[in-house]
Formats: sequence, structure tokens, C-alpha cells
Amino acid sequence: MSMATRIDAAVGAPAELEALYRAVVEAGEVEEFAAEIVRRHALAPEDRLLAAWFHRLGARPDTPGGVATPALALDASAARRIRRAQWVLALVLSGILSLIYAAFGSNGRTTAYLAFTWGPAAAILLLVFLKLGRSETLLGPDPPVLPALLGRPMIATAALVPITLIAIRRSYVLMHPTDADMLTLLHLPALAWLLLGWAILGPRAAPIEVFAAVRKSIEAVITAALFAAAGGALTLITAGLFRAIGVHLPDGLTKWVMFGGPGLIPVLAVATVYDPDRSPTEQPGEHGLARIIFTTGRIFLPVTLVVLVAYLIAIPFRFMEPFQKRDVLIIYNATLFAVVGLLVAATPLRDSEVPGRVGVWLRRGIVAVAACTLVVSLHAMAAIVYRTAAGGLTVNRLTVLGWNTVNIATLTLLLFRQGTDAPSAWIGAAHRAFRIGLVGYAAWTLFVLLSMQMFPPGVR
Repeated sequence: MSMATRIDAAVGAPAELEALYRAVVEAGEVEEFAAEIVRRHALAPEDRLLAAWFHRLGARPDTPGGVATPALALDASAARRIRRAQWVLALVLSGILSLIYAAFGSNGRTTAYLAFTWGPAAAILLLVFLKLGRSETLLGPDPPVLPALLGRPMIATAALVPITLIAIRRSYVLMHPTDADMLTLLHLPALAWLLLGWAILGPRAAPIEVFAAVRKSIEAVITAALFAAAGGALTLITAGLFRAIGVHLPDGLTKWVMFGGPGLIPVLAVATVYDPDRSPTEQPGEHGLARIIFTTGRIFLPVTLVVLVAYLIAIPFRFMEPFQKRDVLIIYNATLFAVVGLLVAATPLRDSEVPGRVGVWLRRGIVAVAACTLVVSLHAMAAIVYRTAAGGLTVNRLTVLGWNTVNIATLTLLLFRQGTDAPSAWIGAAHRAFRIGLVGYAAWTLFVLLSMQMFPPGVR
């Protein structure tokens, strides 16, 4: 087991980290331990535990395994150079993605293609950033650029590109899109995100790593939304100012801002919240925007529970509404996805996030919301089956049947794990349930995309 993995397993508990330090001193591995602490502290100076270990090792160079302060300062300086190089790489890749978006969007004949390509193109360039943004690739004496992009990254790209090209081939009917076209548009970005995660983590990633990556994805998406909102506000203000003095901006510049501007956001948003040199569980997650996001999820948990209980009370009086009205059923399913997302946001990564009674009550809240959501999901599933039996199987009904099946299975597994595993291990049990659910989501996303391409253009 690598030193980074051993420290990652102990970094959430001071006692475990101390025990690990004593073990590495006896094994003669303290220099590797100290170097890893230095690297982590340079990348997350706000982490108090890492700061304490940094100064402990640096202030006592005469102790066994001690590291002198000049060496620490040198490593910290190298970490800053690596971070600058990562930002340069992010800016270059953002410029490339912006040009891709602008090239598709500014030409009237290819504008529709952008709807299919924005997700896969962003995922591929994000994959390049996360693989080439590592310190050994950026500043190593013999940077392994090509090897870094082979293996799983190449397989993920090889899976994304053909599906996207097949979807583009259908795009000439977007003036009158079929249900299969719309489902392809919705599922392509999801597949791109799933393949990106698989290429970075691998198929055997631990449940906690997968869960941490999902949480970082949520943080990156919200960061991107903030960037987009700020960029949109700046664009409107700028256009208003020029319009006020009678200056009309060139059409080419306007089109680039409209289509190329969003291309700057994905890589920069990920570079803001994710360090390619660290695994998902090593990323700073208890400060800043991440703390706000996941604290908000836990605050909304009791509110969501109240709403779900009220809805369950109302179901017997309006039982047939989703059976008879398609719009109600659509709202049902969209809401259920939002609640599953809330459960993920509310679930902590480690025990240290929710100490003592807070963790006990959070577990109870998650179990209660999951149980209520499962009942509502079964009601929605019954409505879908009823409508399918009455009106036949359509691409929309097939898709929703699959998604509801995966949701129900994930919620059932989550509740089963919480009921059978020890209460002290409830966080790990939730991680394992969500990891298995994510495999189901990935399989169904791929199935939907492949099956949708089997329908000829124009056939609903």
C-alpha cells in the first residue's frame, strides 16, 4: 500500500495518524511520510491537522525522521510552481474548448451539433486536464504525457466519440426532434460524466473514493453555475453600456461570447475545486463552497422529510393523478431524482464531519427520507406500468421504467445496508449502496443511448 493511501486512511483521525507515524518510524519510512505530509500541507494549508504535522516535522530536525525547515520550504515552493502550471494547462484547455463551442455554434448549419457535442467535448478535455495536471507530468524530468493518456482515458474517448458521431448524424431532424433525439441529448452528458469518473478512478475504486468524486462533481457543477451567472451578468452589463452610447458590437464577437464563452467554464470550474495531484478523498472538502453546499443539503433534509410525509398523507386522496396525467408523472420522476441527489449531498464523507449526536440524527433523517422516497417511487412505478399496459411501450416509458427501477433498487439497498450494518459504520454502508447504484445508473445510461440510436430518424 502506498504512503499516500495509508495517510489518506488515517488523515481523518489524529490518533490513527499518530499511530501511523510511529509505525513508519520503526519501518524506516519516515522520510516518505514527511514528504507526503509536506505535499498535502502545501496544497491545503487551511487543514489544521496537516499544518500541525508540518510544523512538528519541520521544527524538530534532530528527531528520528525529522525534516529540516529549508527542505519543507523548498517542497512548498515546488508545490506552488505545480499549481501555477496546472492553471496554465487549465487556461489552454479552456481556450480549446471555447474554440470548439464557437466553431459549432457560430455556423448556422452546425449549431444543432453543439447540443450533442458540448458534454463529450468537455469530458474529454477535463480528462486531459486531470491526467496531464499531475506534478510528475507537468514538471517531471521525463514527463509521461503519452502514457498518461493511454489505457482507460483512451477507452473512454473511444466510447464517447462514436456515440456522439452517430447522434450528430441524426441531428438534421432537430427542427422536428423525436423523443429518441431528446433522450439522446439528455443522456450524452451523463454518459460523458460517468466515463470521465471511470477513467480517473478505475473500475475497482473504493466506495469512499467514488462517493468523494461524486461530491466533488456536485461542487464543480455549482461552481460552473456561479461562473456562468457571473459571466452572463457581465455580458448583459457590457452590452447595455455599449447600446447606451450607440455602439453595436460585431456579429462575430457576439456569437463567440454566446457560444464560445460557455466553453471557458467547465475546465476552469474543475481546476478551481479539484487538484489533479490528489485523490478524491484527499481533496479539501470541509471549507468554503463545499461546506456551504453540503451543509445546505443537511439543512434541507428535515424540510424534505416534512414535504414527503405530507405528500404520502395526500396520496390516498389523489391516488390516480399520475396514472391519468402525464405531466404529473414527469414531475414525480424529476422530483425523485432531486431527492436522491439531496441524499447524496447530505451524506458525509467521514465521521469527523458529523461528530456525536449530529451524526446519529443525520443518519435517522437520511433513512426516513429514503424510506418515504421509496414509497413514492413505487407509486410512480405503478403509474408507469399502468400507462405502459394501457398505451403500449414507447421510448420515453422504457427510459423512465429503467430509471425508476435503478432508483428503487438504490433506495432499497441503502435502507437494507442501514438496517443490517452496525450504526457506527453507517457512513461506509451508505457509500457502498450509492456506489452500486451508480453502476446501475451507468449501465442504464449506456443502454438508453445505444437503444435510441437504433430508431431511424423521424420515428417516434
